[in-house]
Amino acid sequence: MGRVAMWMVVLFGGLFATCAGFYCLGRSTPAEATATTQPEPTIQNDQPPSDEIPADVTAKKLFSDYSENEVSADALYKNKLLRVSGTVRSIDKNLLNDIVVRLSAGQMFESVAAFLPKSQTDAAAKLRKGQPITVLCRGRGMVMRTPDLKSCQILSGS
Repeated sequence: MGRVAMWMVVLFGGLFATCAGFYCLGRSTPAEATATTQPEPTIQNDQPPSDEIPADVTAKKLFSDYSENEVSADALYKNKLLRVSGTVRSIDKNLLNDIVVRLSAGQMFESVAAFLPKSQTDAAAKLRKGQPITVLCRGRGMVMRTPDLKSCQILSGS
């Protein structure tokens, strides 16, 4: 039993180190950590760009598309303005104290992570598990088997 516990500590320690090294620093892969790219478009001052129309998608569909084919889903959603609807699974903070609202995508471990800026703290504080929600976000891609959304605004649900 002692060896199993030791291996579990090693396994979870390595997983945590990987998460802290790439995910928490805003990089999902080592290649992204070293790549130099153009700045990504963002939602400025909590307002979407006036000339960009958001794509409507459910959390369940977003998760399904990423599970089916991450490359294809990135082409559809990554860095795009999205209006995502779903049900609140949890309201959390990550290691960097960022607000993360997880939207249910079906089964127990299936969710979409919506990262909110500090300006959305009051709205996030009013959310409850199980309530319907719609958020306006930028697609970030898939990180650790979970579709991520960044710069999110709560449109309804709070």
